[in-house]
Amino acid sequence: MIINVLEYLEASSKKSPDKIAFSDQNHYITYAELRTQARVLGSAISKTLSGKTKLPVVVITKREISTIISFLGVLL
Repeated sequence: MIINVLEYLEASSKKSPDKIAFSDQNHYITYAELRTQARVLGSAISKTLSGKTKLPVVVITKREISTIISFLGVLL
């Protein structure tokens, strides 16, 4: 049973890695690409925060694929 968005992303990237997860007017991203990019961003955020947890992270962006990547990266 999937209980959160991160588990859903992990399961979807394994089940259908080449399926389009999100698209905007100019781009699209597959589940595998979304998982990879969110993990890269999450690692960068963690490194920047020096391992501190439960600190707020502000994400300001337009309605586009990078928004989803940013939110998932913050969660990771």
